[in-house]
Amino acid sequence: MTGPHDQGPVPEPPDALQPQPTDDAVGVPVSPAQVEQLLSRLTMRQMRIVHWNGDAPPGPEGRVENVDARLEPARMRISPGGLSLWFEHHVECSNANRDTIATIDTGIIVDFDVAGDEEPELPVVACFADTNAAFMAWPYIREAVQTMSTRLGLSPITLGILLRDAEVFPPGEA
Repeated sequence: MTGPHDQGPVPEPPDALQPQPTDDAVGVPVSPAQVEQLLSRLTMRQMRIVHWNGDAPPGPEGRVENVDARLEPARMRISPGGLSLWFEHHVECSNANRDTIATIDTGIIVDFDVAGDEEPELPVVACFADTNAAFMAWPYIREAVQTMSTRLGLSPITLGILLRDAEVFPPGEA
């Protein structure tokens, strides 16, 4: 399917992603060498915002004193020659009384081409999503949150540095 004026393919709607939950991969050991092998087969095709919403309903007022940010585990689709990772991020802003004054939600899909005929294994893809792909998406999520916060009339909210979970690989393998 092509877009208007033949500008290329129209992106799939987010509901077409048919995610495979990363829970299927929990507890399956993955080595850094397996993730490195997957990386050698990937080319990032595109990164796209598929969901971006801010809400600052009338009600509690005040300065943003607290920011609660949560990055959900990636949802994924593995298909012949391709891999898509969908990251959902939620921010809740509250005042000094902990009353919610705004929420910001962002969904970003990162699409990759996968070289070779062999389909990547789900546990390796889940580990890649947690250890590499989340860091690829993070600057876009951070910019989306900062932009939306100003559009909602708040002071710009700048998210901090995304830190890697030290327990992704066992000691001595990271």
